[in-house]
Amino acid sequence: METIIEAEVRKEKGTRMVKKLREKGYLPAILYGKEQESIPLSLKNKDFRMILQHLSGKSSGLLELKIKKDNKIIKKSVVLKETQRNLIKDEILHLDFHEVALDKPITAKVPVTLIGESPGVKEGGVLDQMLWEMEVEALPAHIPEKIEVDISSLKIGDILYVSNLGKENVKILNEPTNVVVSVLAPRKEEEEVAPEGEEAEPEVISEEEAEERRKKKEEEKPAEKDKESEEPEKDKKAEKKEKKK
Repeated sequence: METIIEAEVRKEKGTRMVKKLREKGYLPAILYGKEQESIPLSLKNKDFRMILQHLSGKSSGLLELKIKKDNKIIKKSVVLKETQRNLIKDEILHLDFHEVALDKPITAKVPVTLIGESPGVKEGGVLDQMLWEMEVEALPAHIPEKIEVDISSLKIGDILYVSNLGKENVKILNEPTNVVVSVLAPRKEEEEVAPEGEEAEPEVISEEEAEERRKKKEEEKPAEKDKESEEPEKDKKAEKKEKKK
């Protein structure tokens, strides 16, 4: 079932007018179509935020846009192509909708979701996901919310390529040789002890440590001199005792 979004044709244009529109609680938007001129729109910010929660992971999905114009309701099948945001204030600034023909294929980017448990990971392997989204082509009604990749058969060393995947009524546009996910062998811890036959690396010390060692040597020198001076004194005393005898 398509998500329904209500909007009105917007008369306000220009930066100042659009700013006032936001202050009133409305979002500026625009609808593009191949066989028509673009239509400026406005919709309630509060309503769209509620819809956006439902659209989480479905930004490439099909939407029904109900446009109020001159007391009439015009229905359009559209996709939401772009959402402009103020990341600092977490505000939505502008929306871009593109009208689609239900009988003509469109392209969209779809998130990749891994399902199942890999036996290789249970054995200590490392799961490495390379593709987090894929570009697909399909009729608007067949654009998937996500592409699920089953990893329950992946052992250590196994690799899943784009060519291994397939979805009914959907064409994946990524290169068939692109890696989607793999299970890598666990890394062995490097031995700290150097192998026999290899010379030990010279000790590397910082300038501060070298200065401390120099000071210690300087402090030890006076002590050695004192010991040397004490020995002649002992010899003199011994000679005097011998003479008295």
